[in-house]
This record gives sequence, C-alpha cells and structure tokens, in this order.
Amino acid sequence: MIKSPLAVDNTYKIRDNQLWYNDFNFFEMVKNKAAIDVNIEGLGIRTLTHSAIGKDERPTCSYKLPSRED
Repeated sequence: MIKSPLAVDNTYKIRDNQLWYNDFNFFEMVKNKAAIDVNIEGLGIRTLTHSAIGKDERPTCSYKLPSRED
C-alpha cells in the first residue's frame, strides 16, 4: 500500500548527506523523531535516522541518509 505524504517541501535540497529539518516548512512534524520516511527525487523512498547528539550534548536538527551510496 502506498502512503500519502503527510507534508511536502519541494524547495528543500539535501546537503552533506544529511537532511536538516530546521529548514523545513513542517519542522514541528519531524522534530526529534527517531526515524522518518522520505521520498527523495532521484533516490526514491528512504528511511532516515536521527543524527547523533552533538559534541556539545545538544540534539542535532538533522537526519542522516541510510548509506554512503545514497
């Protein structure tokens, strides 16, 4: 079964192998979730996991792609 997206941001561009959700127009929907499913143009649907806690012990505002190949 194909799921309908909960939110779409057609202007967002992934940079440095991470998805920085503080740039999203739907920031609050994904904030601090353990993982999210996204449909990335050119890659398809991927499950991204929340990035590790920062060196300063604060949570990061990013998710990482599942593999370096992505």
